[in-house]
Amino acid sequence: DEFKFVISSQADYDWSKNIYLEKLRGRPNPVLFSPAHDDLPARNLARWILDDGLPVRLQLQIHKYIWGADARGV
Repeated sequence: DEFKFVISSQADYDWSKNIYLEKLRGRPNPVLFSPAHDDLPARNLARWILDDGLPVRLQLQIHKYIWGADARGV
């Protein structure tokens, strides 16, 4: 199982980070932090993760970068 947080703001990030630190740290399950494509630039989320030294995975919705956010069935 994986835990995934979709993050659209600094407040979402702070909440997700706190949940990770309080409840998920040390578990063997991967924890994914994914930026909401239209709301948060991936570079911002990556910077916050790196600055805080969180051992989480940055997950991007690659299909949206390749085919665009409105493409369906890809």
